[in-house]
Amino acid sequence: MELTLLGSAVSPYTARVRLMIYARALPVAIAEPPGGLRSAELRARNPLGKVPVLELRAPGEAPRYLPESGAILDYLEEAFAENPLRPADAWGRARERALMRCAELLVDRAVFPLFRALLAGETAPPLAEMRGALQMLDGLLRHFAGGATAGAAEAGAGAEAEAGAPRALSLADCALLPSLFYALRLAEAWGEPDVLDGLGALRARWEWLEAQPAAARVLGELESGFRALRERSAQ
Repeated sequence: MELTLLGSAVSPYTARVRLMIYARALPVAIAEPPGGLRSAELRARNPLGKVPVLELRAPGEAPRYLPESGAILDYLEEAFAENPLRPADAWGRARERALMRCAELLVDRAVFPLFRALLAGETAPPLAEMRGALQMLDGLLRHFAGGATAGAAEAGAGAEAEAGAPRALSLADCALLPSLFYALRLAEAWGEPDVLDGLGALRARWEWLEAQPAAARVLGELESGFRALRERSAQ
């Protein structure tokens, strides 16, 4: 079976799958979608017209195409047994899903309007929704750490780090990394250089992620893609 991930360097959802591929050294090729984004060629592979799409080619068979980053992550996690990112226990798996859903439903939903406004050259939108989403994500990290860090005023730096930084890269990090990247970059673009101020557990998670080789590779790709997109939108 030959596997190819079709996606864009700027796509946060493609970045999720790239992180798994790099972290687990999976035999998956990575390519831009044929015809580019929103093309007829892409829609022939995914009727939703979005990336990423996983292309599966078996000898003598027509290729199959799997859309949606969550489904692709699930497939790759189950198709390759070595070095899984999903916890072995039911509680750990449920915790990962909760963090991923928080990133999707809260952080990403707050980030996308800021992203569109920036590319359209609109005036600075309010950042309150994104700050609130990040505060909730920070609170969820503390909750899963046992509630030991009620707030920066009550806890030291060691407890903050314990609440935020895991022992190993996880499936939740595949969602958290691109969500936090765009939250930070867009906040900076709208004049707020430290949107993680006061969010000790979330800052610890971010700093831990930056130090992981697979995550650093994905962050470099996101940075390059985001910069190129901004340059094109400014022309």
